[in-house]
This record gives sequence, structure tokens and C-alpha cells, in this order.
Amino acid sequence: MDRPRTISILELTSAKITLNCEALERILQKIGNRPLCVISINGKYRQGKSLMLNFFLQYLHAREAQNNANPSNWFKPTEIGRDFNWRGGSSPETSGINIYSEIFEITIGGVPTAILLMDTQGLFDDQTSFAHNATMFAISALLSSVLIMNVMQGISEDMLQFFQYFASIAQITLEEEADNE
Repeated sequence: MDRPRTISILELTSAKITLNCEALERILQKIGNRPLCVISINGKYRQGKSLMLNFFLQYLHAREAQNNANPSNWFKPTEIGRDFNWRGGSSPETSGINIYSEIFEITIGGVPTAILLMDTQGLFDDQTSFAHNATMFAISALLSSVLIMNVMQGISEDMLQFFQYFASIAQITLEEEADNE
């Protein structure tokens, strides 16, 4: 069996969006008929999204080790993994959308539910166009059950306007899909 790792499921270039259907299908087959909760973190680049997902992994592994009981001492700062790549500096690290290949299970309301963690490319770097930022946010919003917006040092009015615009693209996509059914 392969060691759990992050897998790129979506790449966004100036020319096209590429979905890695084969990798996504392999992951989704592990879910079976269980309900699925996709947890995603989105926000500005170089603000700790991938690092936070590694904290989530640490918690979920500790929970798993205690037979799905809430672990009280799960946080071990010296053992933070790098399953979701992260590093210091100002250059972007994550590109596209990555998911963790291991599926976790949590019982919610008596129902076993699959948990999938998803990392997204940071927004608003100096190399990515507004249209690509909007597309990345919209895709992330459409795929997520829980979308966490990572905001450091307060949220400004222009940031709220960006998010409103990005969310409207996701909403339009959903409406178009509903009309096509």
C-alpha cells in the first residue's frame, strides 16, 4: 500500500485547467458509499494554509490512534509534518489544488463520514491574474464542504469585494449546472 501523500488533482496554467481524473478517481474510490466532507483552506499566498492542514493531519492521526475519540494532547509542535508542502519565504509553494490521499473517518450524528483534506494555491501573488485567482477560488468553493478562509492581519474592504466576486462565479457555475440537468 502506498504511503499517504498529497496528490495534485488540478493544475491551472494561463492556457488551461487540467484535472487529474485518474488520481481523483483513485481517492474517491476509497470513500465508498459514505458521506463525504471536504475541508479546504483558501486565502492569500504565503499565509500558512498548508501548515494549518498539517495541524489538521496531526489531529486526525491522533484521533485515529485513539479509536476516533477526541484526543486531548494531540498538538505536538516538534512533530508537525510536511505532507502538505510548506516553507518560509515569499515565493508561492502550492500550485493548483492538492488533496491528501488518506481518507479519515469521523462519526457525525451516528453516521460514518469520510473526511478529505484539500489544499489550494494561494491567491493574489504577483504572478497570477485576477481571472486565475477567481477560477481557483470558485473551483475550491464548489469542491468544498467546509471552506476555511485564512486571513491574517484583518480583512480589508477590497478583500471582501474579491471574495464576493469569486463567490459569485461559483454561484453562477452552480446555477448553470442546475439549468443543464
